[in-house]
Amino acid sequence: MPPLSPDWDEFPPVGRDDVAERIAQAGNPEHAVWVARDGAEIVGTAACRPELDKGEAALEWLAVGEPYRRQRIGTALLDRCLELAAASGAQSLRTAAWVDSRFEPAVRFLEASGFVVHEPERHNITMELDIDRWRSRPPELPAAYELTTFQPGDEREWTRVRSAVFGECTVGWFVERFSSRPNFDPGGWFFVEHEGRKVGITGAMVHYHDAARTKPKGAIIEYVGTLEEHRGRGLGEALMVACLNWLKPKRPRPTLLITQPFRVPAVTLYKKLGFEVRREHRTYVRQLPRSATSGAPALR
Repeated sequence: MPPLSPDWDEFPPVGRDDVAERIAQAGNPEHAVWVARDGAEIVGTAACRPELDKGEAALEWLAVGEPYRRQRIGTALLDRCLELAAASGAQSLRTAAWVDSRFEPAVRFLEASGFVVHEPERHNITMELDIDRWRSRPPELPAAYELTTFQPGDEREWTRVRSAVFGECTVGWFVERFSSRPNFDPGGWFFVEHEGRKVGITGAMVHYHDAARTKPKGAIIEYVGTLEEHRGRGLGEALMVACLNWLKPKRPRPTLLITQPFRVPAVTLYKKLGFEVRREHRTYVRQLPRSATSGAPALR
């Protein structure tokens, strides 16, 4: 699958060192890695890690080579993980990493194997807007509100609003994640102010193929939010319009944002502005009965 995010490796390869580390841990009854072989050739692998402080076990990876799929090798590997999880006392087995909903073979396999999506309303979703279809327009704000852009020293105010809306963060986190990066442009970061007090935030990070920042490879709109007592007044839409107006001449593809389904007003606004859901970041979980195996043939 093509990656969507322009700023991080969504599908990092598992290298020899990763596998060697897991095999080295295999002597620990709380860790295990399995391989399926066809003669000397490894054709499938799975790894599992119980996390008893959480009452569960993590399915770290499960993969079968393309020519060997649809032969129940994946099911047999999964059974080994289920057996370890059950033996450890775990109550459930979950995927350690999120599963890209676009990866239909993995989705079908997990759901056919008794897994369900964990907290489907709270997992992340990636939404995308075709920036070429955006028609710039003036942001509309009620009286006593105004839009301003990020200025040096605004880090503390940005993190104050972000902490109130989305959960605690620090100035150091903001600096490391955003403002210290060479592609941070304060012109694309906006506040809504009310009577001189900042009550809403958003910002856009454009990522580039080149150090000169002439070839954009995509943009991500970050943390659109307003303080609770100022909601319902169109401030979020004004922030988004300002952000998209700023992005328009740069033409970043893709133009993305990440949110969660339970944020219904936000998702509704993004769809109104032209965003579409491109994928869900799903965590799958299977509850463990007394007999955890699914009846697949043993590997041999």
